[in-house]
Amino acid sequence: MTQILKTRFPRSHNVILNAAIWAVISALMVISCSERTASKWSILYFKGANDTISLKIKNGKLLSEGVILELSAKLPTDFTEIEVVFPNKTKALPVGVIIFTDFTVLPGRLTLEVDGSKIDLMSRALLIDGVELQWSKLDGTTIKISELQGVK
Repeated sequence: MTQILKTRFPRSHNVILNAAIWAVISALMVISCSERTASKWSILYFKGANDTISLKIKNGKLLSEGVILELSAKLPTDFTEIEVVFPNKTKALPVGVIIFTDFTVLPGRLTLEVDGSKIDLMSRALLIDGVELQWSKLDGTTIKISELQGVK
């Protein structure tokens, strides 16, 4: 009769293996939680100067105070101030349309068309009609989109 040899690891090896598995699972949970709570894009649509639409873009990791974009479009008669946080389930915006979204890794990328201008929010920069602006220089500033048109 053939005898089956059973190999057993010493108890100390099992403890080390269990500790390594626990460390890997814990690290994955921390990464997963940090991605879920990573800063998301927040856009506040509000009444700007001369009854025009303004957007305040915020992101806790990139902008502490946010950046204000002043548009030239007049407010609709039924306009009410609203904040939209992305990613969100609805595709409707109070003003403008969503062209592209990718929230695989937060904060993700969000491209909007508002008042004839293409606004692209990325973690590395803000693009307005192809003009790249670095977030580090924008915090707490106001940008008039009409002044950017024609600049590249």
